[in-house]
Amino acid sequence: MESPGYRHIAVAWEKDAAIVQFRYIRRHEYGDYEAIQTELESVAGEARTLLLNMDAWEHISSRFVGILLSLAKRCSAEGRSFAVCRLQTEPLRILRLCKADTLISIYPSEEEARRALGIGGE
Repeated sequence: MESPGYRHIAVAWEKDAAIVQFRYIRRHEYGDYEAIQTELESVAGEARTLLLNMDAWEHISSRFVGILLSLAKRCSAEGRSFAVCRLQTEPLRILRLCKADTLISIYPSEEEARRALGIGGE
């Protein structure tokens, strides 16, 4: 089931897990981080497991890395699971460069992330 009312994300719920798919992010919207962060935090507050499918992001800035780290920290502190998947080459390079990949679980595919996080499949 998709949650309505978000401009930048589409959320599919499977029990208490939220799988976030970013809507197409145009380059000029990369700066709209406050709205994106608000939407992600709203979902994080409801989900036991939060998975971000990052395939729409060709680039990420240090501000967005900060948003991801903030979500990872919040989820960890609250005993929730957080991961990202389907990173394109440049965003993955940036996360590795700033060592964020040591704090954020990263999976090459959504299927692998779902398996690792226990989403779907009984």
